[in-house]
Amino acid sequence: MPIQPLAAGDPAEVGPYRLLGVLGAGGMGRVFLARSAGGRTVAVKLVRSELADDAEFRARFAGEVEAARRVDGAHTAAVVDADPDAAQPWLATAYVLGPSLSEAVRRHGPLPEASVRTLGAALARALVAVHRAGLVHRDLKPSNVLLAGDGPRVVDFGIARAVDGDRLTRTGVVVGTPGFMSPEQANGQVVGPASDVFSLGSVLVFAATGRGPFDTDSGPAVQLYKVVHARPDLAGVPDGLRSIVEHCLLKDPEQRPTTVELRERLSAGAAVDWLPAPVATAIAAHAAAVLELETPVRGHRPAAVDVPAAGVATEGAQWGGRSRRAVLLGGAAALAAVAAGGAAAWRLGGGTGSAASGPSSSGPAASGAASPEGAVSRPPSQSPGPDGAPKPIWTYDAIGALNARPLVTGGTVLLGGDSVFALDGATGKERWWVRDASTYQLAAAHGTVFFAFAGDLAGYDLKSGAQRWRYTATATSPTQLLGADEHGVYALADRGANLHGVAGFSPETGAVSWFSERRTAPNPGVSSLTAPDHVLYGDDKGNLVCRSTADGREVWSVSTGASLGYPMFCDGERVYCAYRQRGLQALQLADGKRLWSVEPPADGQGAYTPPTVADGVVYATVADTEVHAFRANSGEKLWSCGLPEGTVALVPAQVVARTLVVPTGGTTGLYAIDTGTGRIRWNFRTGSDSSHDWQLTTDGERLIAQHGATVYALPPA
Repeated sequence: MPIQPLAAGDPAEVGPYRLLGVLGAGGMGRVFLARSAGGRTVAVKLVRSELADDAEFRARFAGEVEAARRVDGAHTAAVVDADPDAAQPWLATAYVLGPSLSEAVRRHGPLPEASVRTLGAALARALVAVHRAGLVHRDLKPSNVLLAGDGPRVVDFGIARAVDGDRLTRTGVVVGTPGFMSPEQANGQVVGPASDVFSLGSVLVFAATGRGPFDTDSGPAVQLYKVVHARPDLAGVPDGLRSIVEHCLLKDPEQRPTTVELRERLSAGAAVDWLPAPVATAIAAHAAAVLELETPVRGHRPAAVDVPAAGVATEGAQWGGRSRRAVLLGGAAALAAVAAGGAAAWRLGGGTGSAASGPSSSGPAASGAASPEGAVSRPPSQSPGPDGAPKPIWTYDAIGALNARPLVTGGTVLLGGDSVFALDGATGKERWWVRDASTYQLAAAHGTVFFAFAGDLAGYDLKSGAQRWRYTATATSPTQLLGADEHGVYALADRGANLHGVAGFSPETGAVSWFSERRTAPNPGVSSLTAPDHVLYGDDKGNLVCRSTADGREVWSVSTGASLGYPMFCDGERVYCAYRQRGLQALQLADGKRLWSVEPPADGQGAYTPPTVADGVVYATVADTEVHAFRANSGEKLWSCGLPEGTVALVPAQVVARTLVVPTGGTTGLYAIDTGTGRIRWNFRTGSDSSHDWQLTTDGERLIAQHGATVYALPPA
């Protein structure tokens, strides 16, 4: 939770609030940490001046402020002030002194059962208030739950909308976070309060086990499929919570409990001292740092103030002439007593204790893009690789989950998940990031990175991280980004409840260029790619569809036995795909004609992984442990290489400098194979016990390997 210093052009005050630092910046504007004359600490969102001149935006902003004011629950971050009519409209929300649930679990491990019950009862109470105000949150997830000494807060109503008629309540519009949305939300159907109950059940599983009930190593498309069709994985959930969670996670929204029922069921056995000691200590340290911030000295550019892990102070950072270490050591002891007292005094049945009057923060206020000028880069590490494997050039640990496959363009590494990050490809240092821009697919072209979040489509400048445009759906509603090139940005899209199609958008302005109707209903996720003059995607009927990027017309459609979400590859002449039913295939890009195919093993026990193509050779792994190489123009087999351990992931390998790097499904790491001889060169492992799939990309000089929330840059040898 870094707090950046004020920039030279930032105002000293907004309304009655004195600004202390910058929490972030996003499409709507900059977000500041601020304090009132009476000493109340708040988060102030100041709208960008160009949006302030847009009458339609002002009306929408005023409406959302009014909707947010209606939410008055004890466990939500309240709107405390706003001026939609100011020259630059602004909104102030309470500032929560505490980490997110995702951060707390990542640093300190799952919560004990009594703490999970306390958390769940409070979140149910918060949802009662949200639904009473006529809203559905739509994106309840661990990063949108903040843990404070006086109880948790539900934050970030950035995609919450009124139940009575907003565009996001229509069918066909999919917004939210894949692992925590409801089946009806994943299918683009109308959602109501029961959708938030499903998400709450998923959050409780995460709090109790450290993972979501629909986690998968095969990407967000498969995760969405599991949300809709699979049983939740409840291994590790305490017996006392299992029946409650199962009830929340029923596929039929009519069968789920109400939030009032949940509050009553979870209150039994809730904790009095609800926060584990390490989390309470971390809150105390952060509270000390925030509450003792002085007014910044103008012209002084101090380092950013960050949240210490588990209350550990670091030396050297300065703010307003005071040492951050002095701030923490001078105030942490007193604040520890306050945090502990608040945790002890606060209980579910009795409301808040003495800590309840302390400052708190809103999720939307904590979201945004950090400017490169003020950004704090976590230094790259030089942790050694295993014997025989190269050492990482740099290592980067992201805040929150990474769901998107990494993308390299223009010397920049782009990462997507709970937030979007841009790193320098050579050093691994952060160039910029957009916080809380939950996305699972990135595309880049025209010096711009494109991604969809909160039901909108946005383009950000690749170098600076400044938002170039944001398309908020009106007649055409984008539902999934397909790709981008120099001529356009392409997405699945809907027009109303019953008209589903594909749309092209201008890469310069975001305006809709064309819309073309589809024959199939909305999918919870598809594989896609762009090729010269074409955009291709799979559908849930087993088809591969090719459309013209000029006008969206369907060029061809071929039944391939496609498994939803399996990536494909195109070399400009042929499209290569690997699906369980038909093995490995090569299709002609111009007309979809099948040129050759390789059948899967006759025993039916294996399937090919998504292929990779380089220098006229196709590479794919079959039956988990055997890598094959084929001529791209004929399908002739060149060599095979057996791997000593299995669990090869259903994601593409990468070729860099005549080395094929094959990703696995977790602890077995990466295998590097010489593309000429088919022999293993090295095996890279991290020592982590994470079961996440590795996701790979390359800039031609180095391999970029993403494992969970950690990214490694590796030389090819």
